[in-house]
Amino acid sequence: MGNLFHTMTTMHEQSFSKERRRYLRNHASMAEVAFWRVVSGSQVMGIKFRRQHGVGNFIVDFYAVSLKLAIEVDGRLHQTEQAKKYDARRTAYFRKNGITVLRFTNEDVYHRISEVIERLKSVIGSLQALPLPPGGVRGGSHHPRFKPESSSNSGT
Repeated sequence: MGNLFHTMTTMHEQSFSKERRRYLRNHASMAEVAFWRVVSGSQVMGIKFRRQHGVGNFIVDFYAVSLKLAIEVDGRLHQTEQAKKYDARRTAYFRKNGITVLRFTNEDVYHRISEVIERLKSVIGSLQALPLPPGGVRGGSHHPRFKPESSSNSGT
C-alpha cells in the first residue's frame, strides 16, 4: 500500500506549484465557472471534484480522485491543430495511467448543460459499477477503466 500511495502522490500534483493551480482557478473561463457551479460540493452523484488538479506534467480542469475521472472544458483554442496534438498527447498519458477523460466544449456547457450532466452521470455510473481492484481501493494504477465512446462532447 505504501508504494501505491507514493505512486499516486507523485503522479498527482507533480510539477505544478500551488500558485500556478491557484492562478488557473482564479482565472477560469466562464464555461469552467459555470461547470464548477454544477459539480462543486459533491452535487453530482455525491462525487467530489477538484479544480485545476495536477496529474503528472499536466493540469486538468476538473478531477474526481475517487474515480480517476478527468474533465476538460475546451474553448476555441483547443480547435487548432497544435492544440489538438497537445490534447491527444495529454489524453494518451491519462489513459496510460488509468484515467478516464471526458471533454466538453464551452458551447456544450453554455447551451446544453443538462446533456453534459447526463453524460457525466452516465460515465460516473459506469465507473462506479466496475469491481473494486485488489485492496478494495479505487484509484490504483492497475484498475481497468471505462473507455467512453466517441461523441461530439467527449473522448480525445
